[in-house]
Amino acid sequence: MTQIQKYFDKRQLLIEQYAKGDTDKTEFLQQNLDLVRGMNIKPFINAQTTEQCLYNYQYYNAFAKVTKSMCGKKNISQKKLLAYANKTKYFYIKKDNAAFQALVMLNFKIYKAYFIKTRSKKLSGRLCEILTDDKENGIVLHTTNRKIISLLREHNVFSEKTRFSVIDEYINQNY
Repeated sequence: MTQIQKYFDKRQLLIEQYAKGDTDKTEFLQQNLDLVRGMNIKPFINAQTTEQCLYNYQYYNAFAKVTKSMCGKKNISQKKLLAYANKTKYFYIKKDNAAFQALVMLNFKIYKAYFIKTRSKKLSGRLCEILTDDKENGIVLHTTNRKIISLLREHNVFSEKTRFSVIDEYINQNY
């Protein structure tokens, strides 16, 4: 078993703990970041496999979520707030690049993609969910990247109908 497979197995255990209610979203995000750090697998500069792209996606997403949460801290200086906001943007761009690479490797052969219903007005009509498989253990990606959404439309895998996310409770829970 590769290190990446070990990461995804351990991440699945964190997801199951969250689903059972053993952890909340904030704890899950921190545990996922700790897992990424603890595995000592750096992002792949030239990802050669879908698995490596998906690891990069999770790696950058973990850092983006935790860094974004720092922007909501009270009594934070404007300088630190700007630094966290810039880091968050950087990590989300890297996450979207990894998602794009994975979709290219999959030749955009996915199960479906669509906008999801969100409680956030900022994300409403912007947050896209991408499912690679109709099975329960399929890969779930999220993006607001217009280029990716446009390419999903071009490949006729994007539905214009807004739906609930397959992980709706998680997506719509604040942290």
